[in-house]
Amino acid sequence: MRVRTLACALASAGLLAALARPAAAAPGSLDPSFGTNGIVRTDLTPKGDTAYAVAVQPDGRIVAAGSAANSATFAVVRYLRDGALDPSFGNGGVVRTDFGPYQDAAHAVAIQSDGDIVAAGVEGANRPNSSIALARYLPDGTPDPAFGTGGKVTTPVSPKDDEADGVRIESGGDIVVAGGAGLNGTNPDFVVLRYTPDGVLDPSFGTKGIVRTDFGGDSFDWAIGGLVVQPNGDIVAGGYSIRVSSPSDGRFALARYLPGGNLDPSFGNDGLVTTNFTTHTDYISGLALDGSDIVAVGEAGTRSSRDTAALARYTPAGKLDPTFGTGGTVTTDYGPFGDAAAAVAIDPSTQDLVTAGAIGLGGPNPKFAVCRYTPAGKLDPTFGKGGEVFSDLGPSDDHANAVAIQPSGRIIAAGVARSGSGNSKFALAGYES
Repeated sequence: MRVRTLACALASAGLLAALARPAAAAPGSLDPSFGTNGIVRTDLTPKGDTAYAVAVQPDGRIVAAGSAANSATFAVVRYLRDGALDPSFGNGGVVRTDFGPYQDAAHAVAIQSDGDIVAAGVEGANRPNSSIALARYLPDGTPDPAFGTGGKVTTPVSPKDDEADGVRIESGGDIVVAGGAGLNGTNPDFVVLRYTPDGVLDPSFGTKGIVRTDFGGDSFDWAIGGLVVQPNGDIVAGGYSIRVSSPSDGRFALARYLPGGNLDPSFGNDGLVTTNFTTHTDYISGLALDGSDIVAVGEAGTRSSRDTAALARYTPAGKLDPTFGTGGTVTTDYGPFGDAAAAVAIDPSTQDLVTAGAIGLGGPNPKFAVCRYTPAGKLDPTFGKGGEVFSDLGPSDDHANAVAIQPSGRIIAAGVARSGSGNSKFALAGYES
């Protein structure tokens, strides 16, 4: 009797303790322990700010990079794990870098093993000849005097506008950048550059540190869609290729380079791969490595009235993976307006794919769109509503441009939130995983 009474008492105590604990949040819900109810907005200037990239440090702190004052300067912001501005970085968590009298914007960010932060983008975006721009910061946000000139490097590749849209750090410390060259010319190309750790173009890569790639004919090619470095040192850049003579026929485009900068003949068609989703423009805006496979995300049918988020997974040989989606591709229609997947991260614990982008492009109130897919390319029914989560961060249009996963598993989407007056802010949202 006594044993039974004790067991009942223990069971009751356990039940009361369980009732006292907060219920576990559903995967995909905004994490109330992050920012204010899961959302962080950072107003850097009254003229408009946008986050284009995000990275997570090993300690869980978050680094977002973009532009301040309507692209007047690079802007790098570091947040604590909970979304609060990090007072140990720059000026109250914020660093702005001005390359000159014209418009500058950081489109990509990477964190070195020593904690230094590298941002890459464009210098002089509103003048006739923009250049690729890099900045490196010490862990406290101070420009690194050992990098370039006062922590800054600019590289003109062509006389017709160049910019960087991806950056990665190789295992030896070299910095790889990808983007577009000649973007205001008649035949723009993919461009990949490699710099030594001190910011000098690496003469052992391509031609004096630079490789330009033309997908053939009268194509407009731009590595706008991300960059990954495989464990063997091969470099993969993604974006799109459009025939100038057929401007509606844009395609997912990938190029893989050997460590020396030559196109890898074992990948696709002599190093190049293109994928058509629609008869309209399709483009890659984000890349990730899923083991030895390559995952690309972006938008399909951009010039149509109903574009959709698009994903593709490629084998190491550059072939579409038949075990993913339908013949290696997936399209997801979020709603009645335009949709896009801007970035992708792989959950290291489950190998699920997490995408971030927007729903309702072209409509009255675009929102952050975060989706989770199983390794087979199916929307994960345990995440949000049928695998999809849409978040309204402000009274006007919001767009997620980047995604990362903290060591705790929390998903961080970063982008822009605009007010009704048109002023935009750095915007982050944290989601339960």
